[in-house]
Amino acid sequence: MKVDPSNEDATYMVANLRLMKEETDLAMKSYIDLLEQNPNNYNILANLIELLRKAGRIQECAKFLENAEQKTQRSQMAGLAYCKGLFNRYNSEPQKALRELNFARYDNFYG
Repeated sequence: MKVDPSNEDATYMVANLRLMKEETDLAMKSYIDLLEQNPNNYNILANLIELLRKAGRIQECAKFLENAEQKTQRSQMAGLAYCKGLFNRYNSEPQKALRELNFARYDNFYG
């Protein structure tokens, strides 16, 4: 991190370590910083959705999902559908969640 602060993998590991130490606010900030650099990182987006749900701030995920939707490529649609499904599930919209998660289940990684 000190040598290359823009290293995405190192920042992701530091955020996960902060979660293990129960420093959730710092972990959320790290995830948000990573998503601002690369909105298509769906592993980070899924982790952020989980964290914000636990914090009771699920509505804050909408802007990150919109950014990801604008930047996504067709080959990465399953990751976006998975994240949208999580968001809808936690936002008490089971019909939308089922539709999105059903789309994502055919992917090798998210299915």
